[in-house]
Amino acid sequence: MRASAKIHFIRFILLTFLIAALFPLPMEGSEWIPLGPKRELVLTASLDGKLYGFSPDGRLWSLDPEAAQPEWIGRGAAKDPVALAGASGKLFMVTQDHRLWSGSPDSRIEDWKFIGYANQIKIMTGSRHKLYAALGGRLWKRDAAERNTNWGKVGTAIAAKALAANRDKIFMADGGNQIWMRDLYVGMFKWRRVAETPDLVDIAVIGSAIYATTPDGALLYKTLNLEYKTGDKTIEADPAPAKGILKPPPQPARPPPQPKFKRPLPPPKETNVPARGVDNLYAFLQDVPSIKVQESETGSSIRGDPAPGQTGTATAAQSPDQQALTRDFQNFIQHPNNAEIGDITKKIAKRIFEIESADPSPKKTVQKTWRPYLVEIRDQLLPLARRGLRLVRQMKPRARETQEIYRDLQNTFENFEKAFGAWVYAIPKEDGRLFAQGYQKLKEAENNYFQAYNKSQFLSAKLKLK
Repeated sequence: MRASAKIHFIRFILLTFLIAALFPLPMEGSEWIPLGPKRELVLTASLDGKLYGFSPDGRLWSLDPEAAQPEWIGRGAAKDPVALAGASGKLFMVTQDHRLWSGSPDSRIEDWKFIGYANQIKIMTGSRHKLYAALGGRLWKRDAAERNTNWGKVGTAIAAKALAANRDKIFMADGGNQIWMRDLYVGMFKWRRVAETPDLVDIAVIGSAIYATTPDGALLYKTLNLEYKTGDKTIEADPAPAKGILKPPPQPARPPPQPKFKRPLPPPKETNVPARGVDNLYAFLQDVPSIKVQESETGSSIRGDPAPGQTGTATAAQSPDQQALTRDFQNFIQHPNNAEIGDITKKIAKRIFEIESADPSPKKTVQKTWRPYLVEIRDQLLPLARRGLRLVRQMKPRARETQEIYRDLQNTFENFEKAFGAWVYAIPKEDGRLFAQGYQKLKEAENNYFQAYNKSQFLSAKLKLK
């Protein structure tokens, strides 16, 4: 019996080695393989088994990696593209003026449809029926639909240099020549390091093959093992940033549950608070004007981002409902309160940025960072927020589309007021938890303003106003 068992064991070992030799698993350490002729590309994306990319002069190219002799084929040119993605059978492009366009890869770029806005987004990819973008250290998502919808947060993406996705996984290249992967829908939501890369410009994924473009115009690819294994190197949230890329300090962890006492425990004296407040809004307002109009010889025009050839009024014949909407929207945008509302928003965003920048320490605390500015928050910022809220409530539009912009502006200043009100109570008591709740309201106010701006620009383009 013992001899028979040994023979079976030896047969099992030999069979295992034979299977491993005949059917090797993909090796993550395999070398990158060049594919096709060189073509300098600054943006790449994948769609329906093909690769697409923009060259520095704005020309769109496509390549079939499964062809016997892969060649880049020209497909037209676009003006100032900054991001490209493929999803839902279409290509999506962000241009320098923050506009989002979509179109079939077989159609002319001139026929692509303007579908909304993607403010400051320059890193984007698509999977199934969703678009994903990296901005401000976070991962954002919106529907890949031909309508203007809001972007929502779905995770973190610190130090992201490029994004790519297949059906259920997303990949991120960082500035340290590392590629990381995580699940999109179910499974492992930690970033896992899956490959090292040469110096790259952008990445794209088709199935289990990842493609990278390099500064010298080469297209490289390698096959990845997309299964998670015990012992893989993972991270809780994000890879460490490359040298020279600043990483925001970690967010304060949720405190452990405290035992019940007749008297509440005093809050800790030095409680870390979120590092930055309205940086995105402050940077946005430096480049893009407020939501208002200016008078010109051709009529009223919405300041910001007019499309070429548009005039101050609708150029095509409008129905009575459209004419009523146009009048209501113009009255709302031309309201005299708008100028002061824009100035108040800029003052608040600028002052918060200056207060945060005055403390060079990456760990912001209530006592050290904000305590010196308690009187200013109470006597200046809080009254400014209340003044802005009163000005918005005096505008009162009638049309449904204009009311959506009105509600977003109203929510902006309501959240500003809630944030500063919470800080006025939290700073003297050094209550870090209440202060963090005020910070959350500050970020909500920032998002509300972005939504109001995007909706106003989208409605002006829909009504063909300058």
